Amino acid sequence: ELALALQIPPGFGADLRRRYNRLIAIVTFLAATLPFALGLLAVRSLYPEGAGPVPTIIAIAALVIAPVATWLAHNRLALAGNFRLRERLAEKLRDHGDALPDGVQPIFVGFSPGDEQLLWDGDTDRDIGFLAAWGDALVYRGDEFDWFLPRDRIDIIEPMQPVAGINRIRIRWHAPRERNRSFTIVSREAGDLREAREATQALLQQLYAWVARPPNADTAPPK
Repeated sequence: ELALALQIPPGFGADLRRRYNRLIAIVTFLAATLPFALGLLAVRSLYPEGAGPVPTIIAIAALVIAPVATWLAHNRLALAGNFRLRERLAEKLRDHGDALPDGVQPIFVGFSPGDEQLLWDGDTDRDIGFLAAWGDALVYRGDEFDWFLPRDRIDIIEPMQPVAGINRIRIRWHAPRERNRSFTIVSREAGDLREAREATQALLQQLYAWVARPPNADTAPPK
């Protein structure tokens, strides 16, 4: 079964996701409003009559700075603490004997079940974990989910249309006598959204190359 829940209390849970999203909302709000507030304060303090070209220049500067500052804040904060989450999860998996075998190069990803990009307590990732192509299967060791998906059950791997600057990969698969199952992933081997987009594109190409390789007899799930 694809979604076998680990018997470990999840660290990437609803409370953490909500806390991150409150932080992002507060900082991006400040980034959007502070240039206008500071500009208005400067105009009222230095040019109380509002005459001359300088107040106009200040207003134009605020209009330019606000969206740039908002983008920079969201770009950076969207993956705030990401590398620490990676380290904590790797430690937890090792402690519980769920690490991938030696020689397997995993990629830290965000995982979300379903066909579309959804929000889970404000986050586009339902879980975080390590993904690797091991023999003829994709293996995932996550904070909450743990699964092993043989390559012959994968129907298609495709990029999704970016939403809010986030690129994801959709994998459609089937179980015996069942079809139309899917999940999405995004590479979290990054410190910000720009790096995540590049890393996700690289992951997509790696998955394409893996699917194109000849079958491998070694398909047993790693212990």
